[in-house]
Amino acid sequence: MDKIIGTLGITLIIILPLIRLYQRGNWSKTQNLIGIIGLTILWFLIATPLHELSHMIGAKLSGVKITDYQLLPKYWTGDFRTAYIVSDYETRIQEFIIRTSPYFRDLIIAILGYVVLIKKRITNSFIVGFIFVFFLLNSVFDIVVNFLGYSIDKDGDLNGLSKLIGHLWTYFIGISIIGLTSVLTYRIFKEYKGFPREVIKTQ
Repeated sequence: MDKIIGTLGITLIIILPLIRLYQRGNWSKTQNLIGIIGLTILWFLIATPLHELSHMIGAKLSGVKITDYQLLPKYWTGDFRTAYIVSDYETRIQEFIIRTSPYFRDLIIAILGYVVLIKKRITNSFIVGFIFVFFLLNSVFDIVVNFLGYSIDKDGDLNGLSKLIGHLWTYFIGISIIGLTSVLTYRIFKEYKGFPREVIKTQ
């Protein structure tokens, strides 16, 4: 089930919105193609390490010793999923910080991405796409996929969080972050129709 959720999430939350963002804009076909292919490959390579790195930062900030970790899946063996940190937390607060750090990071960077893109001062197609993917789309993907994994299979970070703070609060945190990151992402998607206003000619 987790593979189905992951595949649908990648398709519906990352790839299709990125394609549509470029299709709705005024960049050239070459720029669109470079952005779509380049950013998709880049996302596959670094999205999982970013998630685990957030757990690691949460552990460091809460003073917890990390006993083992693997930030980078073994892509060369066809494994795009296996990454983890093992930490020796002692208190419920430490566990809460470690388990939730990727999702509060998602919320913070989604807000930052929104603030940057809503000003429309950046016209470079790749940079706009990069911020849209890694600040907004990835934030939605991260929380949605993990929330669905928890809701359907009782698996992942949020399942551990629910044992710590209860199902009600876990649902509240998950749905709240999903709602806010989704709204910010959708607003940027709508704002960038026909952007930039002047058609950029192929160089």
